[in-house]
Amino acid sequence: QAGGVLTLSTNTWNSVAAAGDVTSVTVTTTPSTVNWTAASDESWLTLSAPSGTGGGPVGLTAASTTSLAPRTATVTIGGQTVAVTQAAGTITLSKGTWDPASESGDSTTVNVTATRSGR
Repeated sequence: QAGGVLTLSTNTWNSVAAAGDVTSVTVTTTPSTVNWTAASDESWLTLSAPSGTGGGPVGLTAASTTSLAPRTATVTIGGQTVAVTQAAGTITLSKGTWDPASESGDSTTVNVTATRSGR
């Protein structure tokens, strides 16, 4: 930032749960009159403060995901970046019960319902 120094408490957030998560990044400025702006490059990652003067926390809120692939975003605060990686959602398979003694023959049909976590 022009006329001052801005530092962030971290430059990565890699443990974002698929179910959604919240953390904060602390902004420190010297002098305390330094103005800054903040933005996320992805709509699923929102910020509590789009701008500020001096130091303080900026809250980061990641929405839940049902994607089966991890996703990434970049937060820029005062020209410095925080790389964010959210874990992939998962599919949980559950089966019903099957009593082979009650079946005639050697096979049966098993129906599987998949439910995505992280909703």
